[in-house]
Amino acid sequence: MFILIIGLVFAIALLFLPRILARSQSAMLAQYEILERRFQFKRTVFTSKWGGGIGERHSLSGSFSGYPVSLYDHYREGESGKIVWTTLAMEMLFAGEREILLEAVDGDELARFERKAKMAAVDSALEDFALYADVEDLGERLIDESLQERINRFRGTGSFRLSKGFFEYRETGRILDEAARIRFQEALTILAELGDRVAELVGRER
Repeated sequence: MFILIIGLVFAIALLFLPRILARSQSAMLAQYEILERRFQFKRTVFTSKWGGGIGERHSLSGSFSGYPVSLYDHYREGESGKIVWTTLAMEMLFAGEREILLEAVDGDELARFERKAKMAAVDSALEDFALYADVEDLGERLIDESLQERINRFRGTGSFRLSKGFFEYRETGRILDEAARIRFQEALTILAELGDRVAELVGRER
């Protein structure tokens, strides 16, 4: 009898789980649809063998200000459980091996990237963000007045990173509402402007 009850519970779960998951994704997909239209991004859907939305993943890709862009959610199983991130990434291979971190001072620690030993805090005159880099005077050469003003207006609690030719912005969780979408739109412009500044620095060093 006990085995029959367990089997019934599993059968009910398999019947309703896809619907529950589909509803939980609907808020994110609504925001993705706005991003698709606004920036002419392309959505890619990764299905699983389970079907019905179970394990289904979505990502956006395209270009912005001449840079290839991708937006996707992903997760890691850690000691404290499952951590879900949403990452906005811009391809900037011209940056070479340069390493930069830009962290919200009072931001989400779970959204922070690993800070390598060679990276140190550099002066940037930013109000709510700390800048770390592998070059001591990078802050004053990277953050001009326009970029400083843009970052100081930004209210995201995530972190920015330049590593291995990719500039990224990451937050924990998914884009589920308008406020989160607007943060990522603002992060998109910051990444592009940071990329332009890095391109200028690379050009001067050649």
